[in-house]
Amino acid sequence: MSHSADQIAHEGAVTVEEFCQLHRISVPTLYKLWSIGVGPERMKIGRKVLITHAAARRWRDEREKATADSERNGIGLGGVK
Repeated sequence: MSHSADQIAHEGAVTVEEFCQLHRISVPTLYKLWSIGVGPERMKIGRKVLITHAAARRWRDEREKATADSERNGIGLGGVK
């Protein structure tokens, strides 16, 4: 099932698969991010894992800040300043 970003925002939460599709990452990549402590917050309802729109927004903001900080310190882009 495909959703637009506006539909997702209205619904309030997405599944792991929907989150990955919207952010153009694979499911294994998302689980790797969680394993190293940099994935979005999630909630579990029964066996279903959901990510709220608010959690996704916070995660994107954190990733953008981390990228900017790394690039400012010469770490990003292969260490090229």
